[in-house]
Amino acid sequence: MISIIIPVYNSEKYLNKCIDSVLSQNYNDFELILVNDGSTDRSGEICEEYFRKDKRVTVINQDNRGVSAARNSGLNNARGEWVAFIDSDDYIGDDFLKEFNLTSYHADFYLQGYTILDNNNLKSNTFVDDYSGKLNSVFFAYAEQNNIFNSPVCKLFKHELIEKYNIRFDLNTSFGEDHIFVLDYLRYIEFVFTSNGKSYVYNKVHNSLTNRLVPYKQLEYYTLKILDLQSKFENILKDEQVSRSINIRLYGNTIRVLKSFFKSNSSSIENYNKLILNFCPVIKKRMKGIKFYQKIIYTFFMFPEFISYYIFKLLTKYWYMFLRKYASLAILLGPILDPYVVG
Repeated sequence: MISIIIPVYNSEKYLNKCIDSVLSQNYNDFELILVNDGSTDRSGEICEEYFRKDKRVTVINQDNRGVSAARNSGLNNARGEWVAFIDSDDYIGDDFLKEFNLTSYHADFYLQGYTILDNNNLKSNTFVDDYSGKLNSVFFAYAEQNNIFNSPVCKLFKHELIEKYNIRFDLNTSFGEDHIFVLDYLRYIEFVFTSNGKSYVYNKVHNSLTNRLVPYKQLEYYTLKILDLQSKFENILKDEQVSRSINIRLYGNTIRVLKSFFKSNSSSIENYNKLILNFCPVIKKRMKGIKFYQKIIYTFFMFPEFISYYIFKLLTKYWYMFLRKYASLAILLGPILDPYVVG
């Protein structure tokens, strides 16, 4: 049986479509766990309505504690051999569960692609190629470079492993906790199966967390936490391609931390000194594998603190003004301070 966990918070506009898409699956061996995370709209009532009319539905009501706590509550109550996560403003096609091919391939981790819904239009399809085998360096590097492990949706997790190793969503941050969960789980698996199915419909317009300004302390926490997990795979897989993918993501995350820091109200030299104490030792070890223009940015960390502080502050403040004025340089230098290069 598959336990499908949907965290629900103020999503009355999309919730019926989401739940109906689950209950209409052509694969019937599942339970649906709706975790109402303190909704203040009609979401809780909608959940209860489905609970009363379909025995496959379980409802958990809790005070608002965030999506990670809601998913953890779902995990604590799951009874299936496998666990899947769906966001309440997304929906799935009738063959979503069937396309994991559970009965055809033996694996510890199943994943498939998705379809993007942008402004009520199915704008594009994104999918991963069929692969069945051990979690190797090629697959890991590809998945990390393409953000495949960033989200728990479109995946099946073995419940036994989750419980055996007490894997849960990190409550210390509201950014990147999904990526942390997936990598933590992957530490304990051996075989992977990927399907080119794309029945999961991701509602891009209303899933807008990637557009918010994340507090730099959360970004800092995530960057160092995910690097620690990535390094464990690096030590096991021992492949230059894996190291390169980790370094590239570290670069992007570091730049986002800096931009968030200098846009915050805490961007004093004193706080900057505390920030770079965490990053300087890490960066010195990981200069290999990144491009020359990226190394220039990292080199600023090696300057005396008061010099690098003002360099980064000026870059953050005037970067886009500079690019607009000198458009010919934008193609070459644009990625250096791109706020959307995220981990």
